[in-house]
Amino acid sequence: MNKKILVFIVLLIFLANFSFSKSNRVKIKRAKEKIYIDGNLTERDWKEVTPVGKFFVFPTHNFEKKDRTEAKMLWDDENIYIAFKSYDKHIEATRTQRLTDVYNDDCVEFFVSPFKNKTKVYINIEINALGSYNSGIHLLKPNPMLKTLFGVKNPEKTSTYWFPPGLQIGRYHVGTMNKNDDEDSYWIIEISVPFSLFKYAGYNKKKPEIGDVWRFNLYRLGGTIDSFRRNLFFLPPKKSNHATEYFGYLIFDK
Repeated sequence: MNKKILVFIVLLIFLANFSFSKSNRVKIKRAKEKIYIDGNLTERDWKEVTPVGKFFVFPTHNFEKKDRTEAKMLWDDENIYIAFKSYDKHIEATRTQRLTDVYNDDCVEFFVSPFKNKTKVYINIEINALGSYNSGIHLLKPNPMLKTLFGVKNPEKTSTYWFPPGLQIGRYHVGTMNKNDDEDSYWIIEISVPFSLFKYAGYNKKKPEIGDVWRFNLYRLGGTIDSFRRNLFFLPPKKSNHATEYFGYLIFDK
């Protein structure tokens, strides 16, 4: 093989790997003012912060082209905040109870581990367009503290459904939900997740420090008409949203 061609191929491989390493990292800014969890996203911080990135259409490397998903993230001394704005011509959601199959409605999901190198310890929060949620906590060994909480289904197990203490959800939509003979515009889910709940996952700090690295992924699922899966970080075929080895890196910035 020609030496120049070989050098060119090596350079391409290097650039591809460099691009990949950059693309699976997200820096989130500190909020400067109080964030009100109402689904309106009128605070200056939400208006100024840029979206975390484009979503892939599962299981491809293709970015979504229609009904796109816009996600933003912030943090302060007490909480991490996520805001999803999902453009959607047919908004569908019927589940109104917690800890039900909200993932069969139009739904957004936040999966997060407070540990850079221990992603098997994580929390998932799944919320439909009505604001109903399903959540689980996943550990390496059972945590006796879970027995003190209300709503934990199986506290003696390493993975269980639970009501995350302090979780706040705001929602808003423009359109006629569950009426499929017209076209809707979008729906918003705004989430506040307190750092205090991560102690149940073995996280010993009251809050992250600037430069700390967590792991996470964001997802969006469609209803029955526009059924699809989308993810912020790439997932290969046959992998579920619980494939923590594909989580990206969440970096707390100033």
